[in-house]
Amino acid sequence: MQVALKYAVWESPDSYPAMPRMIMVPVKVEIDENGKVIKAVAETNDAGLRAKAEAEVSKWTVRPFSYNGTTRKMRGILSYREAR
Repeated sequence: MQVALKYAVWESPDSYPAMPRMIMVPVKVEIDENGKVIKAVAETNDAGLRAKAEAEVSKWTVRPFSYNGTTRKMRGILSYREAR
């Protein structure tokens, strides 16, 4: 039995890389008739993360909201996710 333990390989769980944390930030948005985000306000207390989330979401384009065959402006909440 001691011979088998001599050649056994075991790594402690501390040697594995840490999994990144996913951070989700809700962002209130206004979207125009073409699907372009025209206003974004992130809801977080971290000023750096807020600025980054608002800048990134402002670049997004979404499918325009359509009602009775006409596209309209829309307000809603989008989720910005970041791995840290």
